[in-house]
Amino acid sequence: MKRLFALLLVLCMMAPLAAFAYDGNGPIADEKVNLSVLSGYYYPFPVEGMAWVQQTLKNANVELDIQIVDDASYKDVVIPRLAAGVDLPDIVKLPTMDQDMSYLKSGVFLDLTEYYEKYGYNMKKLFEKTPGLKETITTPDHKIFYIPVVTLAADYSRCIAYNTEWLKELGREVPTTADEFYEVLKLMKETDLNHNGEADEVPLFLLPNYLQCFGSMWGLNLNNRYAVDENGVVTCSYATDAYKDFLTFFKKLYDEGLLFNEFATSTVDIRNNLLANNRVGCMMTWLGSTIGHNTLLNPDWQIDKDEYIWEGTAPFKGPYGDQAYWASNSVNGYFGITKFCKDPEAAFCFLDYCMSEESTMLRQVGIEGEDYTIMDGKIQLSEASLNAKDDYLREKGESFTGIPFAQGVESVDIGCGEVLAAKNLELRPYYKAPLTDGFAAAEDLELIQTYSTDLNSYMDEMMLRFVTGDEPLDQFENYVQNLKALHVDDAASMRDKIDVMPFGRSGTTAPSNPALELPC
Repeated sequence: MKRLFALLLVLCMMAPLAAFAYDGNGPIADEKVNLSVLSGYYYPFPVEGMAWVQQTLKNANVELDIQIVDDASYKDVVIPRLAAGVDLPDIVKLPTMDQDMSYLKSGVFLDLTEYYEKYGYNMKKLFEKTPGLKETITTPDHKIFYIPVVTLAADYSRCIAYNTEWLKELGREVPTTADEFYEVLKLMKETDLNHNGEADEVPLFLLPNYLQCFGSMWGLNLNNRYAVDENGVVTCSYATDAYKDFLTFFKKLYDEGLLFNEFATSTVDIRNNLLANNRVGCMMTWLGSTIGHNTLLNPDWQIDKDEYIWEGTAPFKGPYGDQAYWASNSVNGYFGITKFCKDPEAAFCFLDYCMSEESTMLRQVGIEGEDYTIMDGKIQLSEASLNAKDDYLREKGESFTGIPFAQGVESVDIGCGEVLAAKNLELRPYYKAPLTDGFAAAEDLELIQTYSTDLNSYMDEMMLRFVTGDEPLDQFENYVQNLKALHVDDAASMRDKIDVMPFGRSGTTAPSNPALELPC
């Protein structure tokens, strides 16, 4: 009997080692792991048919019982289920960012801190690569409850793109200063560059809220509204003298017809129609989107075979010496493991594996031998993948958001082709990491929301009024006083308290160019 007990004890001690030989790569366990997931996705393709996702699961040795809800209604479906706190699957994609820790405090989700330390192989790599990531997902009492959806923020972000054929015809290089930028736009307005005999050129086209992206060249963060000054203090970019100079510059462009006069209400359809008819000279856009811009001009255009006509460029140097873009936030969602999960260790290992380069390569590039081959140590995409049309890649599971992923690693470069990957590498040093939302007390967030509702609305309204001339710029000081009356200084102080800096929590000054720290 004693011998039998001893044998059983040894087997029990060995079981976890046999089940979890996880080292950051697949498989996560020797025996197939069954997990249930509730998640959202906005493309109507069944997961069962996504070859790349299914291969990911096969490599991980995981079978998923996954319920996908359309992203448009995901909040409406999931929030009541989380509030009820019963009959939940093993893994749930959060409907919101849980900044006030309400889901966390409800006890629905497990504390994953121990699992991060033990099995977080890929997450630890991402912590090293992505400034502020660990701080963003760590609670004030130093615990971690969620696996984030990660986008390495300096990759394929928004930038200024030019119609290079127009620049060549004008005999001009890419502008390097605000003055040169103005001069080039003026020449585009005055020259029949599309050769249709009409004065219909649009020198600078912008979609709504894309004007704000130029603020970085004036040392401002107009997208996130708040930034860290030279003293490490959070200030509102909309209440500065530099912002007045920014408005003055773009009002001049608007008055002279250099800025698309319907920029506040423009649409993608309007943009695409203008591009297809070769009527646009410059725009703020996503670097990865330049592929589509080129195909609008030439439907037969092919990646890495034809020269880029629409090409992303470095920012010009602003009047105060600022030459930068603001990167996007690194965290774009959370996945949590619920208290109903019978095997949280396995669930965590799977979620960490989803963040691996192996998994990311699969879901963004595909299966070796089918979607790509390796020649001379380099990945060569198949013709079908390289020149994929419509929803071909999404049908295969490219960047499927129903499970976590880390987008922005080398696989993205491969999928975008060598030329665009090289351009991404060239532009990366110009991207600055923004403030990101950390966890905070509900009362602090409520106070920020109280301030922000009126503040943000007023800022957005007045930006348009100043640029279009509906509000004279000599009223700027009155505008600033109105911001103060709406508690802009209090809002900045609260942001300083709860937001995460690129290199740590409040009070830490970020380097002038943190994007340099982001590896490929």
